[in-house]
Amino acid sequence: MYSLVNGFGLDSIIGYETTSYVTNMNNGLTQNYMKKIKYFVNKSIKKFHNIYIDNIKKDFSKKELEIYKKELNKELIQVRADFINYK
Repeated sequence: MYSLVNGFGLDSIIGYETTSYVTNMNNGLTQNYMKKIKYFVNKSIKKFHNIYIDNIKKDFSKKELEIYKKELNKELIQVRADFINYK
């Protein structure tokens, strides 16, 4: 049914493909880094902000809630900046 393939000369092809794969991964990470940071922060922190706001809705007026939401959004921006500027 199946026969073995002679692997002579495949080392260079495998080496090239490995290099190509690593290069593509690095390029994908560097090009989409900001999107990934924004996505991570929004998914992990904004969820808790929304739960917190839902819990305090009945205690505050709409205007106060809007002000508080803006403060929470500023906090999200600061967290994103901290991730980007981390050394």
